[in-house]
Amino acid sequence: MDQYLLRAERLMVGEGHEAALEITDSTIAFQKEHNLTLPEEFHFKYAQVAFSAGLVPGAIAAVNQCFSAAGIGRQVLQRSARVVG
Repeated sequence: MDQYLLRAERLMVGEGHEAALEITDSTIAFQKEHNLTLPEEFHFKYAQVAFSAGLVPGAIAAVNQCFSAAGIGRQVLQRSARVVG
C-alpha cells in the first residue's frame, strides 16, 4: 500500500494529478478488498491529490475524514469555520 502512496506523490509532483487520483482510489479499493488499515496520513494525502486534480468536494470529504479520524467533532469544525470565514 505504501508503494501506491509513494507513486501517487511522485505523480503529483510531476503534474500527473488525475493519475495520482486514480492510484489513491485504487489504494482505497485495495484496502477495502483486503480489510487493511490505511496509514494515518492517507486521508490528508488523498485530500491533496483530489484538490490538485480539481475535485474540491472530494478534497473536503477527505479532510473531514482526517478530522473524524483525529477525533475532531462537527462542533469544533463549525466553530473553526466561523472563525476563519
